[in-house]
Amino acid sequence: MALAPSQLSATALAPSQLSATVLAPSQLSATALAPSQFFATALLYLNSSEVLCCGGAGGLEAKPHHLDNATVTWKCCGSEVIRQEEECCNGVGYDPNLYFCADRASPGAHMQEQCRPSTVCPLLSVSGAYCGVCDFNPAVEVCTRVLGEPSAPPQPLPPPDLSASPPSPSPSTDGEPALCASSEDVVYSSTANRYTFTDTNLEPYTTYEYRVGAWNNFGQGFSTPARVTTRQDTPTGVTVPRWSKLQNRDDIIQLDWTSPAKPNGEIRYYVVLRDGQERYRGSESSFTDVGGIQPFQEYEYQLRACTAAGCTDSKKVVAVTVQGVPEEVAAPVVSALGPHSLLLSWAPPARSNGILRHYHINRTGAGRIHTHAGDGELQHTVTGLQPHTDYSFVLEACTSAGCRASQPATGRTLQDAPAGVWSHPRHVLVSSSEVELFWDQPERPQGLLSGYTLLRDSAPLYSGGSSSSNYTDTSLQPNTRYVYELEASTGGGSSLSDRYVIQTPVSSPERIPPPYNVTVTGPRSVFVAWTPPGKYNTSLPLEYNVLLNAGSLDALVRPAGRDQYLHLTGLLPFTSYHIRIQACQPGTRTPVHLYTHHIRIQACQPDGCGVGEGVHVQTLEAPPEHLDPPVVKAAGPKVIEVSWKPPRQPNGVITAYFIHRRPLGTQEELLVFLWSSGPLEFIDASDSLQPHSGYEYRVRAHNAQGSVASPWASTLTLEAHPQGMALPWARPTSAYSMLLNWTRPAEPNGLIAQYRVFYQERPSDPTLNKAPVLALTVSLWKSLRAAKQTPEAQASRTISLGTSERGGLCSPRLPSPPLPSFSAPHNSTSERGGLCSPHSPSSTCCPCLLLFPSRLPCPTHRASPALPTAPPLPCPPRLPSSHRASPPPTASPLPCPPRLPSSHRASPPLPTHHHR
Repeated sequence: MALAPSQLSATALAPSQLSATVLAPSQLSATALAPSQFFATALLYLNSSEVLCCGGAGGLEAKPHHLDNATVTWKCCGSEVIRQEEECCNGVGYDPNLYFCADRASPGAHMQEQCRPSTVCPLLSVSGAYCGVCDFNPAVEVCTRVLGEPSAPPQPLPPPDLSASPPSPSPSTDGEPALCASSEDVVYSSTANRYTFTDTNLEPYTTYEYRVGAWNNFGQGFSTPARVTTRQDTPTGVTVPRWSKLQNRDDIIQLDWTSPAKPNGEIRYYVVLRDGQERYRGSESSFTDVGGIQPFQEYEYQLRACTAAGCTDSKKVVAVTVQGVPEEVAAPVVSALGPHSLLLSWAPPARSNGILRHYHINRTGAGRIHTHAGDGELQHTVTGLQPHTDYSFVLEACTSAGCRASQPATGRTLQDAPAGVWSHPRHVLVSSSEVELFWDQPERPQGLLSGYTLLRDSAPLYSGGSSSSNYTDTSLQPNTRYVYELEASTGGGSSLSDRYVIQTPVSSPERIPPPYNVTVTGPRSVFVAWTPPGKYNTSLPLEYNVLLNAGSLDALVRPAGRDQYLHLTGLLPFTSYHIRIQACQPGTRTPVHLYTHHIRIQACQPDGCGVGEGVHVQTLEAPPEHLDPPVVKAAGPKVIEVSWKPPRQPNGVITAYFIHRRPLGTQEELLVFLWSSGPLEFIDASDSLQPHSGYEYRVRAHNAQGSVASPWASTLTLEAHPQGMALPWARPTSAYSMLLNWTRPAEPNGLIAQYRVFYQERPSDPTLNKAPVLALTVSLWKSLRAAKQTPEAQASRTISLGTSERGGLCSPRLPSPPLPSFSAPHNSTSERGGLCSPHSPSSTCCPCLLLFPSRLPCPTHRASPALPTAPPLPCPPRLPSSHRASPPPTASPLPCPPRLPSSHRASPPLPTHHHR
């Protein structure tokens, strides 16, 4: 129930007393006396249809405003009212199109809400609108608002409400500078018979205000605030001093420092320590040390900051007097210690230019392998290396100022005994008393091969040079088992192979003649005919085999049966073969180990086979096969590098390569290069190449019998500067703005990432010329509205384009574009709006306007049949009412730019703009 003011009696209450005592930098003790009086207030109710009540939150005074029936055209701004179309600047309304609220703190600073000013600056001064002033320079100044705000007028006590939070206090005015208080927190609540409380976890040397509230059944009352400051503490966050040379002097060190991150009191003085000894004591923030400084020395400095509570030391920093990077670093001397180790030794640099702290040893191909102390023995042993291998090393000498590398030094490890000797042994039994043995180089020679020794039954049989690879043993006995071993030697020693056992047959055909008729019948076939052996068992039939490259790793055996001829097929084109005949007679056959395309004839009796001498032959050429696609790489907007490898099966002598090119997605190929000799590469710099365009290349290899074509390989040329940008279409939309609209360049030469709009003022004096100014950078948009500052200014604009690998501008082939991103200087404005959709399914790119004066309908585009419909694009918001008539007029469609002449249009042409 509400009572009239005359029915209430109010008695002023004397505030209860509060005393506070500082216990420690983070503790306070408060004592309050019991309340002696109570208070009462009156309530007044108003008609909300005629009154707009503002404030009442965040410590603001609630204030009614009688507006009759016009409350719908006004809104609250703090405790005051402003028009609906205006924006609020801490109790002051303003037009955002003309002014800007200067209630910001400096970048990185914080301003409390209660301290924000209500200064409004012209939009021209937006770059300097900080802390209640319009000409602030944030590049060289820092500001915030905490101390010095004038006290707010006393606030009336709220109506009694036991469940409500205590009202916020006003800044105190007890003769000290006024404080803009932070939000008030309840730190203690208890029964009415306790009058002390200790507050902990406070900040050192910080002022706090406390007040006590008391409640009874009638209402509440609060004491006046009591202010108290915590004690000082030692500083924290003492920064390391910064040292520097002074005018390249080697006997002076300049030191500078900043205040601690948390002083925790008043800094009384600073102390600079050098190598633990005090060099300076004072309140300045810099010191020049000129006593006892020697060149090429290191000194440790430390900063000590002191308050009344004590001192705190910073970390140490090492200052070096005029040290530089070493010069004339000699290459290390590399000496071989063994097959797996090298010794590196070196001398100090001729000009160290400071104290040598360490050396780095780098091995080519492996990087840094060792770091050596600067005062130790100047040598290092590198282990784990391969025998008889060259290694290159670089030495780096380092001071505190940097490192300098020497020239490379190369050393070779010693030789070692070979490894992997006779890993693939092979032999051919020529007769019961003769065998041919074949071998290859060791798998790991580990040195220079000096020769081979063949042992039979552990006795030396043959010694040959490093180039020998076979031996024929003719002193064998029939039906005998022999054990062979091969020894390979280098300068580092010798190694013996595993044992290789051969069993000779009891008897075999002998004096087998070579083939008398060897005719090449094609690239993959040879006809061979032969006669019987000169000696064999005539009572048994003979069977024949044709051996191709006997004794090699790729030997072949083709059976011929009892015929004395054979047509060999399935051979490789343009390949040499050694053909031998093997004669065998039915019975037990001795296995033949054959590995190469060397053809011999072997005749066998029941207990063995014989092999005759061979002849050489080469198959004919055939068209090449298996040509891999070329490697193509774009080297510029109109340059493509092409390289290729020979066919995997040339099948003859490659006489020419033809390079063909075609645009990506077409079938019209063009011969662009004919190779006859030289490196297998080609640089295509034809004038017909276009920037940011796809091309395919393939190679055709030719020999005397035909050609083979590789698959196509594609690449994309690099981007280039856009060309064919037509003049923009411009129309003034107000005294402060200009509407621009433009079309896509005729030759984008890449993916358009953004458009940059420049303007240049034209002064009345034609002799004056002002430089162009960047107004806006627009991404994925086709039109904008650039703001100007003076209605009389005449401006001309130039469009500058930038390309990147991101999407194009409102391209129908791209997915739905994201919201626009643009950057603008402080003298221009920008807003975002909702989504605008084309007026018909056939429209394509809707050129919505940034900063447009109202939500006008987008001009309709008639889509080209070859292009799909583009998705909706974001549109600008509505213009504030200060720019609109009352009632707002109906917006009319904008005229669109005229269609460009055909010389300025790309192919296929862009959609033509029409308006209704």
